[in-house]
Amino acid sequence: MPYQYQRTPFSPTRQAFMYRTDMGTGIFTGCHNTATLTSGLGSKDIGANTDNTANTIQWGEPVYAVEDGMVVSIVRNSTCFSPKISLTQADTDPSKRVTSPNLAADTTNPSERAPFNCLSANLITIQGNDNFFTEYVHVLPNMKLPDNTDLRVGTRVTAGTLLGQVDNSAETGAPHVHLARYKPNPNFNSSNPSFSPYWQNGGTCNWTMFGVRNIVPTAQGDGWVLDEDNIQNGPNGAWYFYVNNTRQRGRVRIGTDFFFFDPTTGVFTGFAQNSQGTFFFWNGTGWDLIG
Repeated sequence: MPYQYQRTPFSPTRQAFMYRTDMGTGIFTGCHNTATLTSGLGSKDIGANTDNTANTIQWGEPVYAVEDGMVVSIVRNSTCFSPKISLTQADTDPSKRVTSPNLAADTTNPSERAPFNCLSANLITIQGNDNFFTEYVHVLPNMKLPDNTDLRVGTRVTAGTLLGQVDNSAETGAPHVHLARYKPNPNFNSSNPSFSPYWQNGGTCNWTMFGVRNIVPTAQGDGWVLDEDNIQNGPNGAWYFYVNNTRQRGRVRIGTDFFFFDPTTGVFTGFAQNSQGTFFFWNGTGWDLIG
């Protein structure tokens, strides 16, 4: 089973969809290249329409953190935009773009993007408590959090924190959040991000999200969830347990047994206690009696 984000990047009152469009490279209905285009697959577009008619997300839509974590990257200075032609659409007609670095932008044509080959987007990246990185692209980050503290690299946020607004930076045909999940990078240092970028170990599409229609793979209900890509916890991955769509931390009772989780991440530690008070440890293939 995949990792599961427990909320969408939008208000709970908004219906979120998988984004579906054709920008010259096919219809994205699931996994596609990350924003860096060098780290393999790992991205899904959240928030727009599934059939080009049911778009509920508009430019300027508030974007919220989908999990707890620390901000590791912020870009607010993109100079590349896809021109808006309505509240829910941008013009990405390739015939209207600057197609050569030797050609100046046609200032009489507002649909023409400049400069040539500009793909830089505004974005914010958060490292979750499981050490994976979540990148929110086509999002203009706020300068301040709702409590008036600065939103900057090093800021800690919780799920549901207002981060910014959907914008039309870089290549986008309609309002959405290009959400990319990158594997942990123990060498990443936010003080020197170019030395070992957060995306260096590549992206993963082994994730899903509650509240998103037509997302692939489909989000699972309450119970055990295996994060198969969690390289921090060995080849068997890390197990999580959800009750009412909430990841459990500490000790949780399941039937007559108690299971123990890391209090920060909610990762199953491998320990369980039965109704007689006997402790066991899950070794990956079976239960070992403890002492």
